Amino acid sequence: MKKIFISYKRENVKDVKKLVEYLMIGGIRIWQDVDSLDLGNTESQIKKAIQEECSGIVFYATKESIKSDFILNVELREGAQRLRRDSNFKVIPVFEEDKAKVDDALRGVFHGNLSSLNGIIIKKYNSAFEYFRKLRKILVKNAFSQTSGEITFSIMTRQRTPGNLGTTLDLDWSRPFSFNDFFSQKAWDDVIKPALSDIKDILLEFGIMDLKIFSKAHLTVGFAFGSIFNQITGFNFALDQRDEWWGTYQEEDAYEYLDVKITPDDISSREVAVNLSISRNIDYEKGEFIKQTNKSFRAEILCTPKSGISIVSIKNGSQAKSISKQICNTIRKTKENYGITDFHIFSAIPLGLAYLIGSDLNACGRIHLYEYDKEESGKYFPSWIL
Repeated sequence: MKKIFISYKRENVKDVKKLVEYLMIGGIRIWQDVDSLDLGNTESQIKKAIQEECSGIVFYATKESIKSDFILNVELREGAQRLRRDSNFKVIPVFEEDKAKVDDALRGVFHGNLSSLNGIIIKKYNSAFEYFRKLRKILVKNAFSQTSGEITFSIMTRQRTPGNLGTTLDLDWSRPFSFNDFFSQKAWDDVIKPALSDIKDILLEFGIMDLKIFSKAHLTVGFAFGSIFNQITGFNFALDQRDEWWGTYQEEDAYEYLDVKITPDDISSREVAVNLSISRNIDYEKGEFIKQTNKSFRAEILCTPKSGISIVSIKNGSQAKSISKQICNTIRKTKENYGITDFHIFSAIPLGLAYLIGSDLNACGRIHLYEYDKEESGKYFPSWIL
């Protein structure tokens, strides 16, 4: 996916930064880095970006920006020229200023009025969130409509997205949030879940059901993504797991690769702890969390590989799919047998397995996810409730 050029006046940079962050969270690549929006670029850099490197322009139309000679005579004229020779190129105005005043100021730049294009009128929306979301949907649809091959996502929280991936959507969540803010329930409910749900709805509108994913992310992200693009909705995805594809489309075999032990505990509780000790043994860290929070559970499900706990205990995608199915079936049976409402998942597993488990967590009640803070505390902490 090519990037989007944001045309704005520096006096409006505070509002534009919020808009850009919201677009990036939904997978839109921006030509200029959000951290350097208030830095200048040369005229030649900007012309090259608009003519060669970008698939569209978002023009933040304010009383300040429509008075800028540089915006009108360089950025927007270049955009108008590109639009004339490339019908796929998009110019999307975001009107903070009155449309008539914007049209009058830009007369002669575009053929016809700028307001005739597919724009956003800010005053029609109850909040910035609403118009940010509307604009993002327009840009995501444009990205899908211009993709002739397979739809690919990059989903990153542990590192920046490598520049050579060239995915359809770049869900780079490594920067817009602090570590603690990202794993808050508010971030999931108000930001990440709406972004993924919008993408899912647009994919369904386009009839696109097969996805390829490149991801360097925390396990919480894998579980959560899988829960949105779950198997019940008909989506299939494959994830690049150490140079091998692990996917929902793969057939699981009949062999059960895990030893599963269910230990009953507090009969008054309707919640169960799920201990996925696959890549390493997490008994101690999980136990410390439960001790410190004084949390009680109806039972604990302990899943360990029959071949032994190891970072290489899962050999391939087919095994991963089988293990995912075994875990999710165990959760569903436990829910039925004990009348469980909530499952708390503590895990040390490959990221690809988290995506697969997430995609099969239907009819499992509320899922509480926990993230391990390896760098700072060496402890588990609550992240998102799905």
